[in-house]
Formats: sequence, structure tokens, C-alpha cells
Amino acid sequence: MLDQSPSPQANTAPNNSSSDGDTTFHPSHEASEALERLFDSSRFGFMSNDHKYQVSIPIGWTRYTEAPWSHISPGTYTLPEQGWKIHISATENTAPQSLSIVSDYAFSSTIPFKHLTNVGEFRKANSKYFDRGSAGKFITLYPATEEQLRRALEFLEEGLNGFPGPYILSDVKYGEAPVYLRYGAFRELSKTAHSGAAVLCIRDAAGNLVEDDRSPAFTLPDFVTAPEFLKKTVDERLNPTDDGAARLLDGYTVERALHFSNGGGVYLLQDSEGKQTVLKEGRALAGIDHRRIDAYTRVISEHATLKALSTTSCTPAPRDIKIIGNHAFLFEEYIQGQNLHSWISRNFPFSYSYTTNDYETRALSILTELVSKIDSIHAKRIAIMDLQPFNVIIEPDDHVRIIDLESSCGIHDDSPDSYIGTPGYIPNRSQSPLHRDYYALLQLALYLFCPVTSVASISHSVTTTLQELIEHHFTSDIRQQLIRLRRRLEEFEDSSDTVVNIDISEMSLSSLDRTISKIANGITRVRASPTITGLYGAGRAVTSAGDAASIATGLSGVLIGLDGQNKHLSDDLDLLEQHLEQSTSSDPSLMTGALGGVLTLAKCGRPRSALALYPHLDHKQIRTDNLSLRTGKSGLAIGQLELLRHCSDTEVQQDLEESITQLVAATRSANMSLHSPGSSTQVPLGLFDGWSGVALALAKAGQHYRDRELYQAARVAIDFDYENMTVAPDNSLQADDGIRMLPYLDGGSAGLGVALSSIPRSSRRPGDTEVLKMIARACVGRAAVGAGLLQGRSGLLFALTRLDIHSLDGLKIDDVLDRELRLLSPMFFRTPDEDNAVYVAGSGNQHLSVNFEDGASGVLFALKNMSAGLRTTSFA
Repeated sequence: MLDQSPSPQANTAPNNSSSDGDTTFHPSHEASEALERLFDSSRFGFMSNDHKYQVSIPIGWTRYTEAPWSHISPGTYTLPEQGWKIHISATENTAPQSLSIVSDYAFSSTIPFKHLTNVGEFRKANSKYFDRGSAGKFITLYPATEEQLRRALEFLEEGLNGFPGPYILSDVKYGEAPVYLRYGAFRELSKTAHSGAAVLCIRDAAGNLVEDDRSPAFTLPDFVTAPEFLKKTVDERLNPTDDGAARLLDGYTVERALHFSNGGGVYLLQDSEGKQTVLKEGRALAGIDHRRIDAYTRVISEHATLKALSTTSCTPAPRDIKIIGNHAFLFEEYIQGQNLHSWISRNFPFSYSYTTNDYETRALSILTELVSKIDSIHAKRIAIMDLQPFNVIIEPDDHVRIIDLESSCGIHDDSPDSYIGTPGYIPNRSQSPLHRDYYALLQLALYLFCPVTSVASISHSVTTTLQELIEHHFTSDIRQQLIRLRRRLEEFEDSSDTVVNIDISEMSLSSLDRTISKIANGITRVRASPTITGLYGAGRAVTSAGDAASIATGLSGVLIGLDGQNKHLSDDLDLLEQHLEQSTSSDPSLMTGALGGVLTLAKCGRPRSALALYPHLDHKQIRTDNLSLRTGKSGLAIGQLELLRHCSDTEVQQDLEESITQLVAATRSANMSLHSPGSSTQVPLGLFDGWSGVALALAKAGQHYRDRELYQAARVAIDFDYENMTVAPDNSLQADDGIRMLPYLDGGSAGLGVALSSIPRSSRRPGDTEVLKMIARACVGRAAVGAGLLQGRSGLLFALTRLDIHSLDGLKIDDVLDRELRLLSPMFFRTPDEDNAVYVAGSGNQHLSVNFEDGASGVLFALKNMSAGLRTTSFA
């Protein structure tokens, strides 16, 4: 039960755990499993169900699984490159029978096919936010000839007639059964686009690779002619004559699409009088939610809810509902304004240059009205069930409306946990619909005054931590409102948290070394757990995101974080070395490839092993225009420099000279367009993807060679990135990616500051000191969206330690760091029964992470740079 005041049990360290060093504490198997779940970034997916679809294959056929598909084919069969492929859709109830019918026919007709492996993958493929071009596809068949295609379509249309299934948007429907087809690739063919991304292809009539269009609309390549028996069906799909759209939009014109999902589109319409209306589409058997309810049913339900609330002025007014075929269309009032998330982003006084008075007045008024309107909705015996920032609209006059009530239900519904929800805005276990709404309301109130997203999805103890941070910046009026909202939850017992926030008092420079030790303990504790081992570093959490040995998401980043922390790393170094020796990867990327692993071995005391592995790297894999630190030539140069810090080698030295020559030449090509695969912002700017990475590499090379000309080239590279920077109203300097302003190491101005500070003062320009202060101003603020090194608060703190300034806006840098450390506390956790290990929230604050780019290892690296006794000498 939540108390009015901070809970001592949630945020005070147990008396029996006071040592700084690692202890012999071993959590129970159940506790370890609970902790493991918090490291699973997919734990909020309702699809989780590994019940496999069973197909007994005949002798001579083979099967292999490549998630999410199980591929089945005759043993000696080679698929054609492309052709007409058949797709079968189904419902969860009919899927096993459909698979039985289809597979029996495929075996008897010698047609290779594939099917989704299990129920969880089936649910995912039919869920609301699955890719619309692929959604609904349960089985795919690959007929080799037009005659085989015709026979298969005729049999399946008859054999599956009467079976339900969602419409597959990318295909043409054949007959009345859930049988679809399109022309496309049978085998994977690809080419590299200018962006560096792989594009799936088919061959045109001349044999050239052209894109295989997989958009959510049926298209026919211009070099393909439909078989005679399909021409009428294909033509009707490409040139529909049905006037359904005209009947639907009678009296309206479409202004623009607002949103698309697998459940249907949302459009902004205008009537003949200029009045705006929102049109929401619900597709039958598509966009399935946690309750196994489709978008069609939800749209009809939302219309009923809006009608019931039409006298409250809390929600949009319903205008009409139309049923056309297997689609439900809801017409509702368009609410002018912006969602609460956008309103906070634009108005919250993140900068200390702004006072909080005006914001507090407006935000408190919004909160008061929000509470009143939710109470009015509850008075109609309706619960909202998905109350979160994107579903609250703030009108231009700051009045509040609530939208998107497709998940609403009665306040006495007896299965509240079956409803879809937004992580961070749902309790561990919903006691009732009222409990769920009250909990979300409290989280919205906290978000208004301390915009930290979703972190409550890890632990509800964050409520107390956020309230304490809020009290540092706002008046007691806010505290009183939060206390009143917490009282609403007192009647509901919530299940206990697996982890709880550390105390804010631990987040200070004076206790920093102890916090560093605890984070290191947390990482090693996770590595040692029998149930958690493998979550990173050659484990499942990183193999899908990059090389298991990489710095960004793999074991190398973990070892860099732990280096110097008196941990026994020999076993992990053995694992890393073995992985690199056995791997076929020759990727020379610093952050995402094998180069990071080679560098880590050298840094952690194994230079001979590093030098033995270095020749396996293929530098030619890096494109000429990829100068990035993440995957390109700057990263290669940084890696080579770091290797030479730990060992001497002629080959590495020669390669370094070549890398630096190429980077210097690039700085003389002012019009050069950069390319950086894996960029988080899709714009090649900043330390990891842009010219700031080039500047850092050249500045480090200048130190290595004691060459002033390299410093000058580095300063030129700074100029190129500076062109993408913007001076914000608070006189901070931030990167502008065309959509937003960013301060972070990754894609932001902090990375430029780190690079500029690496250039000796004698090679800088007169205005550079002021630039560094403007960047420092961007690195501080009243709220932190995350803890991570690349795009979070710890990376900004790392930058502050590197910016070569001693004060900021009247405060000594150490005092600034002391103040900013508090903002990490909502993202730092411990288990309730011990105080010797700290775990860190990862990207999005919905799970724990030990990765370098977004989790504990990167945070550990940053905090070591803040500690006077532990500062490292090189960013790499």
C-alpha cells in the first residue's frame, strides 16, 4: 500500500548490507528469474506463447527454422528466384486446421512452403503495430509454374472456404477463402541502397536487381504479366470499381492521414462547411489486442463509449459510424491541440535558465482539470484503461480532452490485466479498472513535473523518487496534489517490486566511488546468475542487435565498463577471445564490429591476442563516404590509436597512417556527403556518425604524432558539424537533425564538445571557449529522459567532465555535476533485500540493461570519468 510519505522500505538500504565490495549474497532462483524478466526488452508483448505448430513431414522432405518461419521443402528442391507466391491468413482458432489442410496439399503437390513457427509469432503477425506489408501472413507457398499455381489456388480456395482470416494488404485475394497471392521474391536477393541499408529485390526482364515492393498495397511489377486465369482478378484489385469509398466519404474530403496501424488508418476529414472530423478505421480480424479483440470490434466499442460520454465534454463527440464490408468506420470530433507528451516537450522548463513559476501554474491547472474529467468519466461507470500522455490532448487554451478510448471498459470489469496498456502507466497487477486508471493518473501527474518516461514499468518505487525530485524544483502545491492522488491508491494492494530505486542521497560526488563499485557489482552479479547468464555478451539480448563481441551491445562494452574495477575478467576475456577466433566476421567497425573486441583485448591486458586477431579485419568493408566513429574510418583510426597505446606493431602503424591520410583528405572536401549505417537519428552528425568523430580521431592522432597540422584538420571537421548546431533560447548549443534539438553524445552537441575539447587550446579559435560553455549548458537540466551513455544523462555528465571548462553560470563544474547526478536516481535500482549491487534502466526505461550504449556498462564508464581517482585517458 502506498503511503503519503516516502516509503522507508522502498528507498532505505537494509541495515545488514553496508559493505562497498562484492559480497557472497546469492538471490534465490525465483528472485533471479524475476530479475531476469526485467532485462527482457520484449516483456510487455502479449504475444509470448511458444506453443509450436506441428507438421509431420514426409520422408525426403527437409525442414529448417529461421525465426519466425519454419521452412519445409523437398530435400533436393531449389527454389526459383521469384514468382507468384500464395499467402494464407487465419485466426488463432483456425490456424492449426488451416496448416493441416495446406501442408497436406503442399506435400502431395511437391510445393515448398513456410509457416509461422508458433502461436506467439502468429499473434505478433496479427497485432496492431506489426508491419502492415507483412501482417496476416501465416503460410506461404512457392509454386514453380503457372499451372501449379492455378491448381493450388483452386484447391485452397475450395478447401479453406468458410475459414476466417484477415485481409492481406500487400496481396490480391483469390475467391472467398483467406487465400492471397502476389508476385515477388522466393529467395533472398538484395542490393545496398545509398543509405547503406539492404534492399530486398527481384530481377527485372533484363536481369537487373530492382526493389521487391512489400508495401501494404498490391502492386504488379511493370515487367510482369498476370497469368490468363488471374488477369481479371488482378485487374479488379488494381482498378477497383466498388464505390465503397465514395459512399463512406459522402460529404467529406480527406485532408491527410494522421496514423496507420495494422488495425486500420486514422484520417482527418473536412466537411462542406469546413468543419474537421476524424475518421477511424477498424479492420476485421486485424490489429488483435491482448484480449484477442480485433480493430473492427474496438472501433464499434469506442463509438458506444463516446456516445455514453457525449454529455461530459471530456472526450470527442461521436458523429457517425458506418459498416462497409469487413470494416468499421468511426466519425468523431477533431480536437485541436497537442498531446500531453508534446505539450511537456515544448513547455517544461528543462533549462535552469527558465523559472518554474509559469509552468507550474499551467501544469497544475491541466492536472486539476484532468483529474476532474477522469472523475466525470468514472461517474458514467466507464474506465479508460489506456490513460497515457499520447491520449491526453491539451487544447490551445490549456483545457483537457481525452481521446482514443478503444480499450475502455466498465469500472467493474473483472479482468483488467487483459487490456492493452502502455508500459509505465499500468500497475504490476491491476486490482480493478479503477485501480488501473488511478495508477495511470498518478504517473501522468509525475510526468507533468518530472518528465521521465516509462521507468515505473521497472519498479513502482520510482513514484517516491520522482516526487522527491519534483520537490527540489516546484512548490508544496504540487506535493499536496501528488499526495491526494497517492491516497486514491491506498485501498489497492499492489504486488511487490523485484527491484527498488536507490536513495537519492547516494547520488552525489562524495559517494560516487561507492556507487561505481555497486554498478560494477550489479554487472558481475548478473553475469554470475545461473538464470541470467547469457543476457548479454554472446547472449540472446545482443545477437539480434549486433555482434556479440561488440562494444555497443556486446561483451566488449561490458569489459570496458568493468576494466579497473578489481573484477576477475579472465573468463570473460577467454570467452571474447574465443568468439573472435571462431567468428567469420571481419567487420572493422569500432562500435558494432570485431574491431571493438580486438581493442578490448588490448585494453584489458591481452595485447598479443589483439595483434594476432587484428589482421582478420577487412578495412575494405568501409565505404569511402563512411567517416563515422560508429562503423567507419574515424572508428577504425580510434581503434588503431588505442591498439598502439598498448602495444607496438608495424602493420597497425602503417594502417593508422593510411586512415589518418584519408580523414585529412576528407576535411578538404567541403561538399562531401557523409554516410553512417546504424545512425540513431538517420542523420550523419555528431560524435558517432558525423564530423565530430572525424575531429576526435584527428585530435587523438595529433597527440600521437605531435603534429599541429592534424589539430588544424580536426578543427576544420568541427566547423562542418557546427553547421548543424542551433543556439536554443536558453543560449545552449544543440544539434538540429531537422526534427528536434539534441544535446546527447550520440547525434547531439555534447559529442561535438568532447571532440572540440580534445584539440589543444593552442589550436582552437578565440570563440571556442564560449562554444564549450554553450554546449555545457545543453548538458544540464531539470529532468533526464534516460541514463544511457550515448543518448542519456550519463553521457551528458561524461561530456561535462571533458569540456575543458571550470564553471558554468556561476557554479563550479563539480557543483554542477553534484546537482545533475541526482537525476540518475530514478534509473538506478537495487533488489529490496540487499544494497550492494545497482542495476540500470536501459533505452526507453522499460527494462534493465548492462550494455555499453544504453545500460550499466556505459554508465559505469561515464561515472568513472567523473571520479577524480578513476578518470580514464581515452574515450575509446
